[in-house]
Amino acid sequence: MGKIGRVAAAPVCARFVGWLVTILAAAALAGCDSGAPVTVVQSKKDESYTAKLQQVLVVRNLFLPGMTELNLNGLVRLNEIRTAFNTKLAAPFHVRADYVDVTTFNKAVGDIAHEPAVVDAVAKTHPAQVLELKMASATMNPGVLKYTIDARLYDVASNKTVWRSLIIVDNMAGRFIRVGDRLAPSHQEEADQLVDALRSQLEHAGLL
Repeated sequence: MGKIGRVAAAPVCARFVGWLVTILAAAALAGCDSGAPVTVVQSKKDESYTAKLQQVLVVRNLFLPGMTELNLNGLVRLNEIRTAFNTKLAAPFHVRADYVDVTTFNKAVGDIAHEPAVVDAVAKTHPAQVLELKMASATMNPGVLKYTIDARLYDVASNKTVWRSLIIVDNMAGRFIRVGDRLAPSHQEEADQLVDALRSQLEHAGLL
């Protein structure tokens, strides 16, 4: 897993930096008036990568500095992602999926390659790929109104980031938000639509 961190720090950053700057700007513009609960801004695949998803470790990494516990209640949980991913992606495409959550209040995880929970999961499950769902940005007032997930697929054997996509989740457009509700309501519908977007982009990229 440490290899993933090294690759993401140098060659892959050089390959994706121009694209990422462009779509981050596009995300800001699209997020102003997306009108849809879940919107894919853009996806990018390493053209030299020809493998399909086989055994994938899905990592939930959604905390940003400045978030409160109430904000975290407005985000999809790991069990909701697992339910959607197993039903909509893993089973239909015969992908073995395992899951780990590194989202912790007051702790931003920048490099999952050195996060103990991820290192342990990789050692136990031996995935071919790691799919990180990382928070890129969020609008909060006081609940989470809108957020952008930077989905990153790492290939463990070749030590590469092979696919990335920015996905906007608009809680207001989707009526997912429960203003003032501190009981962490279910966001299964949101997770379903998020995984639908992931599946669509991964399939379009030839990864499924």
